[in-house]
Amino acid sequence: MSIFTKIDNLREGKEYWVDVWWNLRNTYRNDTSFHFVGKFARIESTPVKRETTREGLVRLLSPRRTTVWFIVNGREVGVSSMNRFYGFAIPPKREIFERYILRTLTLPRELTRYMRRFISDKHGK
Repeated sequence: MSIFTKIDNLREGKEYWVDVWWNLRNTYRNDTSFHFVGKFARIESTPVKRETTREGLVRLLSPRRTTVWFIVNGREVGVSSMNRFYGFAIPPKREIFERYILRTLTLPRELTRYMRRFISDKHGK
């Protein structure tokens, strides 16, 4: 199970599933994405480059870019911030244990349904 995560909420050292659609400069979007899992390292922002002419016209030389860096197999990989990042949702061990016990009990179906509802409500689902 994975949860879509905005770049503002990425945490350093945590693993994320990266769904890459855009190239590093945001000039090309692929028809099919490629994926990788990596540990978030840092966000790097490249400021906009502009030039002002004598007449006061501001010309944009290169737009502002945000690069998100991940560590994959010991290498740093940079991707555009336009891509999607997914964090992994890991339920608490106690919840897994409770569900396992519930599934192994041989009880009437109505009682099992009631217990499942109770466990789901208890864990905020």
